[in-house]
Amino acid sequence: MEKISVVIPVMDEQDNVTELYNQIESVLSKTGEYEILFIDDGSRDETAKRIKEIKDKNIRLIQFQRNFGKAAALSCGFKESKGD
Repeated sequence: MEKISVVIPVMDEQDNVTELYNQIESVLSKTGEYEILFIDDGSRDETAKRIKEIKDKNIRLIQFQRNFGKAAALSCGFKESKGD
């Protein structure tokens, strides 16, 4: 079975990341091996903290110190992904 990678750029999404994770995980948990990469594109709120609070070994968080834009976040996520 192939490993699925989901790359999600986020910025200032503290109120949404947990629900987003829950919905994605509910689908991916049925598919086999997967990873979810959150790329925090310079959030100034508690987005990274909320992601770190999710207890799932399939989550990875990459944090940018400042905003580089969605294209840079996606590019980084694709380079770091380990899925097929």
